[in-house]
Amino acid sequence: MGTLGNLCPSSCQCNPELGPHRQIKASLEGSHREFEFKIISKNSNLLSIFHEATEELGIKELVPAYLDPALKSTDLPTGVSFASGGSGYDPLTPQIVSVLSLTDQLRLFKEYIEKLKGVVGEERTNFILANSIFLVVSGSDDIANTYFLTHVRELHYDVPSYTNLMVNWASTFLQVLKL
Repeated sequence: MGTLGNLCPSSCQCNPELGPHRQIKASLEGSHREFEFKIISKNSNLLSIFHEATEELGIKELVPAYLDPALKSTDLPTGVSFASGGSGYDPLTPQIVSVLSLTDQLRLFKEYIEKLKGVVGEERTNFILANSIFLVVSGSDDIANTYFLTHVRELHYDVPSYTNLMVNWASTFLQVLKL
């Protein structure tokens, strides 16, 4: 498991409930195991849900950041985080808030794959990647910051056309991510 930018590989499906409560249901295909987690916090977010899910599934307590200088090679097989809060599909979004773009995160992810091959070999790396599910969580910073707050995109697009543009960027991103 790992996380890219606002990208989280996971087997979790989030279902908002009334109020600040969230519940996720994670099932591992073919394992006939199902787990449920309830997060009761006004400050819960998908990343904290991701961390709780990886802990509950027995993978690890906390998913370390790939760029953490204290990262160990033993962390690589069970996942790392490439997340950069504030990033988005719109290439302007990470520039506005000075964070890693999704393109930067994909470059780091490809670097991670090569490092992982060095740690566990190509066959095991292929197995790990083939059995990972990636949940992409991105776009809210695009609409909130790049469109409404800075008005940069609002000058050229109405909301429907900007969201269509975001869908195109997301689709392109997922095609590039395809392993």
